[in-house]
Amino acid sequence: MIDKDSLNYKISKALQVISPNSEWSLLGNDYDDLVWLSEGNKPTWAQVEAEINNPTPTPEPSIEDKLASAGLNLTDLKTALGL
Repeated sequence: MIDKDSLNYKISKALQVISPNSEWSLLGNDYDDLVWLSEGNKPTWAQVEAEINNPTPTPEPSIEDKLASAGLNLTDLKTALGL
């Protein structure tokens, strides 16, 4: 089970927003345990902490995105509904 209150989880979620295409490893439950594998500098603790304390809202996925995640499209939906 994922502990969404753990600092490890919060740091991970923040990094996904701050630097979505980066590669890194968090070996412990602390920012100091962050190993940055991507080019460039890792985000500062201030940046990570700001994202943890004030998360960027995640937009609601469109119906097209939801269908695509299931391997479908609008035509498939219309066909299934007999439209």
